[in-house]
Amino acid sequence: MKFIDKIKNYFLKIWVNIFWVVYNYKYFEPYQERVFIDYIEKKAIELSDNEGVKIFSVPFDEMNKNETNDDEKAVGLFLYFKDDKIMAEYDTIARINKTLNITTPRERVYPRIEISEKGDVFTILHELGHYFLYKRGLPQTEKDANLFIEEFFDNYLPPFFKWIYQIEVKIRGNMELKFTDLENYNNWNAYKKFSKI
Repeated sequence: MKFIDKIKNYFLKIWVNIFWVVYNYKYFEPYQERVFIDYIEKKAIELSDNEGVKIFSVPFDEMNKNETNDDEKAVGLFLYFKDDKIMAEYDTIARINKTLNITTPRERVYPRIEISEKGDVFTILHELGHYFLYKRGLPQTEKDANLFIEEFFDNYLPPFFKWIYQIEVKIRGNMELKFTDLENYNNWNAYKKFSKI
């Protein structure tokens, strides 16, 4: 009987390891799928619209016309008033290729977000992080603006999105995400259902 149990355990371990490899492989596959990126972007723009923060597409060269240091060039900006002065917070990470058409001239809109062609959806989330720091009266820091990414994933997206984009959430928010085997399994199933819709 012990011999049969050993064989069962051996094959169970093989099955678990194969399953682990499959869902880890699948984890990386949807990361760049447009359907997920577009869904995140749609939710970010909806949130921005609900908050009355306009997003403008601004060419990278125009956005950085007064910046000579390449390392300090911005791919996204959050502009707002503070003590009757125009303030700007910026993100220097990632890529987007999206044009958002707004009829009001951007120079007259505050607060606002500007995104260049070198930004991406995570740049939008970072700039929304600056907006929420501004709205909540908190100090503007790059680290705190990045922390909004996890808040956004927790409050505005299905839970399995955080599983798919856990690397991005970790890098941007400087936080470790851990999922149990059951959570991985449930997130995998949620991903499959969402993909079919």
